[in-house]
Amino acid sequence: MLELRTLGEINLRKAPGEQLDAVLVQDKLVALFSYLVVASPRGFHRRDTLVGLLWPGHDEAHARGALRQTLHSLRRALGDGILVTRGDADVGVDREHLWCDACTFGDALDRGELRRAVSLYCGPFLKGFYVAGAPDFDTWVESIRGRLEREYCTALEQLARKALEQGDTLRAVEWWRQLWDVDPFSARVAMGLMGTLDVAGERCAAIRVAERHSDLLRRVFDAEPDPEVMVMAEQIRRPRGGSPPRQ
Repeated sequence: MLELRTLGEINLRKAPGEQLDAVLVQDKLVALFSYLVVASPRGFHRRDTLVGLLWPGHDEAHARGALRQTLHSLRRALGDGILVTRGDADVGVDREHLWCDACTFGDALDRGELRRAVSLYCGPFLKGFYVAGAPDFDTWVESIRGRLEREYCTALEQLARKALEQGDTLRAVEWWRQLWDVDPFSARVAMGLMGTLDVAGERCAAIRVAERHSDLLRRVFDAEPDPEVMVMAEQIRRPRGGSPPRQ
């Protein structure tokens, strides 16, 4: 079984742990294989599409030759049975012999397995990866990266709200903090974390979230504090039955 990790640090290995470093050091091999595995719809992809994606500046003959050479290098590195073809026009992967974190993440979300999904998300899709001279590929990476991060954030928020509804405030705080780590600029996330901390009796921690959020907006965007966050912080600061926020 081949294992491809694309969330966070890129990793490719054969179970039980043989690293395929020869693939990882060549950007076109990583790019082509990642696209074949992750791109939607899953299945076969036209060679014309792959050529235009990764070799847009080449004439057709040289671009097709580069694709053939890259596919040959991948087959040699990955072993038999991973790459499959359909006629002379289409290329794909055999998923029975392949596991990919990004694909499994999406499948878990489709099944409503939110905890399973968020446990798979270890960072942005193809973090730090870039292919020179292939702008359409980089655009595709950015679109996948953004979509997966949004889905991850949505899953975390759903988990946090469900935990709070069930009375598990500690777990709800954990989910909100995990979301805050990804999106500290969002007023909605800040307020979600603040409100949950308040319910958990951590009023000072909730106020510190508002202060950190405002500081981030000032330092990064030179923006004023979000008024809704400030109003919520003031509400949390107000004494309740004579009891000040716990230090």
